[in-house]
Amino acid sequence: MNRKHFIIKPRLQIKYMLISFLVVCVTAMAVYYVFWSSLVRAAGMDQLSGGEMSALHHAYNVSFVWVVVILGAAIGVESIFFFHRLIGPIFVLEHIIKSIAAGNFNVSMHLRKHDELKDTELRMQEMIANIRTAVRDDRARIEEIRALLGQGKISQVSDALTAIGRWYKLD
Repeated sequence: MNRKHFIIKPRLQIKYMLISFLVVCVTAMAVYYVFWSSLVRAAGMDQLSGGEMSALHHAYNVSFVWVVVILGAAIGVESIFFFHRLIGPIFVLEHIIKSIAAGNFNVSMHLRKHDELKDTELRMQEMIANIRTAVRDDRARIEEIRALLGQGKISQVSDALTAIGRWYKLD
């Protein structure tokens, strides 16, 4: 299954990107303050003239901004690709759940090789197979009950009805 869209669930993905951006900004401000404070208090800094200190401060600011921009871009790109491998399977899972809820049991979950949630894919395939088997078994029992009713064998219908639905647990 090849997905061509990287933004599958925009609300969730944009929310995560904004949180990542906020974390990068807060971390960058903390690192900026710590490094600048350490630099200003370093030995020999008191010997710099005002112009030299201003030039150093400007160079430090420009370099730091570039580092933050490059780091933010790298985290943004990584987030898109990571989310593509995580949100894509969630999107497929939601689609399958909607189909099952609508009564369509002829669905299956297939993820790409490097997608996350591969264990969930296996559990979903098991669940779908179990539901299909249970529905087939119940339909066969219903047909058996119809045949018994058609033949007038009311006493055997009770036993057949008891067998329907034994596959699931309600307690």
